[in-house]
Amino acid sequence: MKLEIADGIIKRSLGLMLRKDGIMVFVMPGERRWSIWSAFMLFDIDMFFFDNQKNLIEKSSLKKWSFYIPKKPFMYLIECRKGTLKKEVAKRLLKSI
Repeated sequence: MKLEIADGIIKRSLGLMLRKDGIMVFVMPGERRWSIWSAFMLFDIDMFFFDNQKNLIEKSSLKKWSFYIPKKPFMYLIECRKGTLKKEVAKRLLKSI
């Protein structure tokens, strides 16, 4: 499975839209409660939210064509097909980047 870094506005805006699979790490320009919209997604996703110190602060799932606002501000987000990553794997993945 391909891992991609979304660190620019276009990559962050497109995310995993219209893809069949993948893991994407979003690097946001600052820590806040960025909203997530799963428009044009072909599958449900798991989302792992991290603060600016790369500490996991929330894990949630989102159905395709849904909208979500996390409970706390975050700076990093890992999105993947639902059930692909466990919390501990997501933590190690982000810390390795």
